[in-house]
Amino acid sequence: MEASTTTGRSPGGQDLWSYVAEGWRHVAAHFAGDPYVLGYDLLNEPWAGEAYTDQSTLDRALTNTYRVIAARIRTTDTVHTIWTEPAIT
Repeated sequence: MEASTTTGRSPGGQDLWSYVAEGWRHVAAHFAGDPYVLGYDLLNEPWAGEAYTDQSTLDRALTNTYRVIAARIRTTDTVHTIWTEPAIT
């Protein structure tokens, strides 16, 4: 499953949001046992620019993206909180 409908590829040709999710997995693996880390804020004030004209489409894409990233984080850290934010319109 691709993380969102936004097009884009990583330098290795991977879906861009899957690439971001893998980056978050690496961060979570590093901090998984750290008692001083409260959690992970996946995207700070996400803004889609002109990519989406319909808020409901943007919300679905962002929700799916969050699910993909959170699932990847949970492969290495099942304890810390994961924060998500709605899109800024």
